[in-house]
Amino acid sequence: MRQEALRGLGGLGKVGARFEPKVLERLSDPAPEVAAAACSALGSFAASHVPSSTVAEAVAELLESKQSQVRAAACLSLACMGEEAEIYLETFVRMFSDPAVPVQVAALRAVAKCGELGQMYASQVCRMMFKGNAAVRIAAIESLQSMGLRGRSFYNEVASLWDDPEVGYSACLALQAFEAAAMMQEPFELDADAVDLGYSREPEGGPVPVALLFPGQGSQ
Repeated sequence: MRQEALRGLGGLGKVGARFEPKVLERLSDPAPEVAAAACSALGSFAASHVPSSTVAEAVAELLESKQSQVRAAACLSLACMGEEAEIYLETFVRMFSDPAVPVQVAALRAVAKCGELGQMYASQVCRMMFKGNAAVRIAAIESLQSMGLRGRSFYNEVASLWDDPEVGYSACLALQAFEAAAMMQEPFELDADAVDLGYSREPEGGPVPVALLFPGQGSQ
């Protein structure tokens, strides 16, 4: 019941955020699924308003939880908290080596959410594409993809995985995204001499007569 209630509050976004103090209390719930649901709800609240450092600190304490479910939820919750998450970047990177696959995946996604500061760890993210569980490798590829031009600097590394049976599809999607990002950055110039839209030319046979019709006046 507690878990479902927290999920419901998280789904309410800004409206549910009124109950943030009560949700904070559930971070210390002895049931890991309840504590994880509290983390998720607080992350949802953070998406609708500026999170406080107090909330971020409370969630960050659970990065050291003995329960992998809670550690993963704490990562993903902090990832929704903007600048507050950047304080824990080095912790996220250390969690790349967590023994639990869901935690590794969550840590990769959290780093990718940390904007330009997170992009500083792109090389560490890249290395995660080549080892471990398929879910981790896919998360690493998707994290690089979300880093835009910084992620594109690892184009060749991603391209080397295009035919990998586990992650090839994700690699191909990332390569397409990199190409699209590069095209958006290229300047576009229109050669006026090469394109004739006809705006400056008079119609053949001279000017075309135009009849003006006013309301209530039909054609004669």
